[in-house]
Amino acid sequence: MSTGNMLESSSLTVRRCKQLIDAAIHEQLELLDAKSANTFVQLVSVVRANSNVLRPAIVAGPNAFKRIKSTFEVLVKLTEVRRLWQREPWQWTSNEVSFAPSMRSLVEFLLAKSDVPTFLYMGWLRERSDWYFSKKLFLHLAAGNSVRGYQTKSRLTKAMARRFNKTPDHFSLDDAFSFARDPDFKTTEYKFTAGDTKRRRKQFLIAMKLGPASQKRWRRSPVSDFQQTDVEPAKPWSVRVWSIKQLLSESELIAEGDRQNHCVGSYAYKCENGDSTIWSMECRGTMTCHAAVTIEVNSDGRIVTALGKNNRSTKFVELEVIANWAKQEGLEFSAYLWRRLIDLRSLQA
Repeated sequence: MSTGNMLESSSLTVRRCKQLIDAAIHEQLELLDAKSANTFVQLVSVVRANSNVLRPAIVAGPNAFKRIKSTFEVLVKLTEVRRLWQREPWQWTSNEVSFAPSMRSLVEFLLAKSDVPTFLYMGWLRERSDWYFSKKLFLHLAAGNSVRGYQTKSRLTKAMARRFNKTPDHFSLDDAFSFARDPDFKTTEYKFTAGDTKRRRKQFLIAMKLGPASQKRWRRSPVSDFQQTDVEPAKPWSVRVWSIKQLLSESELIAEGDRQNHCVGSYAYKCENGDSTIWSMECRGTMTCHAAVTIEVNSDGRIVTALGKNNRSTKFVELEVIANWAKQEGLEFSAYLWRRLIDLRSLQA
């Protein structure tokens, strides 16, 4: 590839990233009430002006969608607790390039009057299910209170409280209290190596926490499964059958996450509460048999996420199949997915 083409490709990526950020902002505003929307816009403006987190030239890349989505999830969480802010957001700045240090800095700046263990900050950066469990304790400690005053089954001693403040970052809230009461407690006997990816570590901890043989299940959605058969006229022997089916248990979510190498295994909380339904799309045919993408549909009947292995973006043929399914079941596309489908259709024309 020539230098000119490389620059053009890079510029295109940045331009698409700008469109993605704008679409994500409008999509979040549709879900918030008027007061929350004003606060959210304020936070977005501050983050754009005073940090690198939402700068397209830095965000652009293969993980752009995940990074933008995670950033807005943190900002929505902060919006929900705006009455507890200790400082005005426009006074905050960050020179960090990475998502996690920047967002932790913002959470600490807005909410923390005193020190909070690092593992509780991780709850803000993870899926919403983890945050719900740790938010109450985080706000309790951030307000300057002691963990000994937090309501638990049995009161912690001073020595236990000191151990609690040294909890390893990857521990869950339950593991943190076990670690405080027992200095020899270990969340797992598995020893991570330097070569392990963050996603592999997260998937392992999710599987350990939920259990690979979990029996938790939820009701089937009114939306039906889908199947589509594609036959190429020039190659009648080449047949591909696309299928979309709902995942109805924690064990199925974990298996899908392991197969696709992403974090859908942590979405059981959303499925149990009816906030989302998760669907797996596969392709079986004469020449191929593989998992395609994992789809998330929210409670309003909107397809909000469709990602493949390693959180890759959805391909054109996959989006067309999803569009046919959406038309049959009366589902809507998110702004980002709809824009991507239109762009890919224009390229195919």
